[in-house]
Amino acid sequence: MQIANVAFFRKSWRYVHQRYFAAIPDPFGFNEPDREFYLSGSLAMRLERLAGHFLSPTRTLAQIECFLLELGNTIVSFRNNSSSSQMPDWLSRACHDIRDPEALAGGTLRFASLAARSPDHVARETKRWLNLTPTEVVNKARMEYAATRLISSDDTILDIAMQSGLSNLAHFYQLFQSRFHTTPRHYRLRERRIVS
Repeated sequence: MQIANVAFFRKSWRYVHQRYFAAIPDPFGFNEPDREFYLSGSLAMRLERLAGHFLSPTRTLAQIECFLLELGNTIVSFRNNSSSSQMPDWLSRACHDIRDPEALAGGTLRFASLAARSPDHVARETKRWLNLTPTEVVNKARMEYAATRLISSDDTILDIAMQSGLSNLAHFYQLFQSRFHTTPRHYRLRERRIVS
């Protein structure tokens, strides 16, 4: 189980509420007493993807608005959808298990193995439920692992690339830059400065 606490300033929500929903008192039920939600499958992955934008060095008002709107839509989807419309458990488990450092080196074949389905079936269902390819899912897990190692270890960037399942350092840099909009070295320096 993964627990996520999503907190934001009331003034941020009031701004979004006034801008988009002025005539509706509580469009997403944020003011209801029960504000705990058990999200599984595609809903949780959708929010996780969106929250990834906040790892960038600068957050724009548009990103904050987008996140709050998507958070609300996710809650509404959660309330309205039956369990039959949720991402299959096998795919949710595979998305979780591919984060294990030992699984990262296996790439998309390991991802399909974790799902216990054929690579073609996994590719279709991953696209259907996550709107991502298996390669994108694996590379996202690799970059999240690399980002964590950059902050928490003194390993070299080459070692971290290898631990992430990537032997081509140039490809590692390209993926990292695409995901975090900075180099691994600058990410490490910036995040360690924030932590300390």
